[in-house]
Amino acid sequence: MKTSSEPFVSVLTPVYNGGKFISECIESVLSSKYKNFEYIIINNCSTDNTLEIANHYAQQDSRIRVSTNTDFLCLIGNHNEALRQISPNSKYCKFVQADDTVFPECMSEMVSLCEAHPSIGAVASLRLLGDWVLCSGLPYPSYFIKGKEMARWSLLSNKYVYGSPTTVIYRSDVIRERLPTPMNEESQHADEELFYSILQQNDFGFLHKVLSHCKRHKGQATSLARSNNTEILGRLLVLVKYGHIYLSDEEYQTRLKQVLNKYYKSLGISVLQLREKKYWAYHQNWMTKLELPISKPRVVFATIKLIITGLFNMKSTLRKIRN
Repeated sequence: MKTSSEPFVSVLTPVYNGGKFISECIESVLSSKYKNFEYIIINNCSTDNTLEIANHYAQQDSRIRVSTNTDFLCLIGNHNEALRQISPNSKYCKFVQADDTVFPECMSEMVSLCEAHPSIGAVASLRLLGDWVLCSGLPYPSYFIKGKEMARWSLLSNKYVYGSPTTVIYRSDVIRERLPTPMNEESQHADEELFYSILQQNDFGFLHKVLSHCKRHKGQATSLARSNNTEILGRLLVLVKYGHIYLSDEEYQTRLKQVLNKYYKSLGISVLQLREKKYWAYHQNWMTKLELPISKPRVVFATIKLIITGLFNMKSTLRKIRN
């Protein structure tokens, strides 16, 4: 495929102190079979050698532009800054996290699906996390689904199809419509929230192919989210925010009850794990924002239920506590 026939793509890497991984990240983007792109690296006041490495590559490839923030931004704030800098000529935009890599065919495959279905607002794919293939995805071999149908299916199930920012490409116009802050800077699940917003007017595509790789390490955002056990909390957040848009009142109340039951079970496990005060403060803060403040009696009941259940299945209980 000739470069002139390819839609222009803005590739974005927001980064803070990513010197350990960013060379591999940049080289994976530059090794793409897709050629018609700009590559914007947003340096968030890094104190390591991130800026030096990024500038080194920018001197070698004119498609790379390095921008350094004047003031330090929060994680999602830096993602929003990156989205504000996409080219007005770009038809698509894509994050590649600084500790991730993309495979050579990643952009070609994603753009191809978008071009085949102009109603698509975003496309996601499978990914490698360490040695594991992750992302539930659409039922195989489905690759296209109406946006509202996708949102309903996801809200009513435990399927998580969005992966991470690196596994997704967006149609640039749907991002421009949401500027200057397309992503919720208060949320650790801002990318998932963005999806539900996009799916109100746009359809969704999914590639049953592994197109990116994410390393496991302690400093990554997913590790920090895991340490606060935010997965079920994130489910609650998007359900409360978007459930009334996509679900009937009866569906919403039924699903809310199901997710809350799972959430309190996770809090019961956290009691047995002797989680620290800041963990509980984090959850109490978010549940108060959702107008679903944590019920202490319900936490106690969930904990007692786990203990009683554990007496009959001690091996399973110990495994849950360790995990």
